[in-house]
Amino acid sequence: MHAAFAAVAVTCLVGCSAAAARPGGPGTAAAPQVPEDFQLVAGVEVSARMGAWTGAPDMLDVITPVQVRVDNGSGRYLRLRLADFAVVSLAGSHAAVLQPNVGPAPAALYAPRFVAYGLLTAPTDAAVYPNVREWAGWFPRDAQQELTAARAWPDARMPTPEMRSLALPDGVLQPGGSIEGFVYVVRPAAQEPGARLRFDLVDAESGKVFGTATVPLGVQ
Repeated sequence: MHAAFAAVAVTCLVGCSAAAARPGGPGTAAAPQVPEDFQLVAGVEVSARMGAWTGAPDMLDVITPVQVRVDNGSGRYLRLRLADFAVVSLAGSHAAVLQPNVGPAPAALYAPRFVAYGLLTAPTDAAVYPNVREWAGWFPRDAQQELTAARAWPDARMPTPEMRSLALPDGVLQPGGSIEGFVYVVRPAAQEPGARLRFDLVDAESGKVFGTATVPLGVQ
């Protein structure tokens, strides 16, 4: 067994309590049964679900939370980076997902509530997710792109602590690992005809793209 799998038991503590087996957490109503689309590419299954948000409805008229699940059956260490996600449309428009974790925000304000198995956190996010083992390899960051995505939130009150806690984190998914959390997009982009969530699959060890998953977003 690869030594990195020693992290599995620890990473499952993030969002994996009996009271919160799915994003939403204690005291949150069960998510409604909503349509889910998925695509399997090179052993990686990526699914996207609109209408699954069960948190506070404030400001949902300007942003759209999309519940994303990634199951890594590729046999590779899969990079998870919000910068590798985007929403594209049939007309060719392109919108980056919003960046919830840039800037000062103590982790205590938004205890992570995503669900993960086999996750290694990005080294730069170690203080945000102290119970998750760090990825020891190279993890590129595009500070300018992340800052642009962070400034694109349409309301100064965003992201809320709840949005941060349920957000998909940056990191690396080990072979056989899985993760489920939310990405956030501005509502007009999610409502474009034929809108799809695109995720570039990158081998975390080599830095090479080995596929692209494109999942339709059904308008709710």
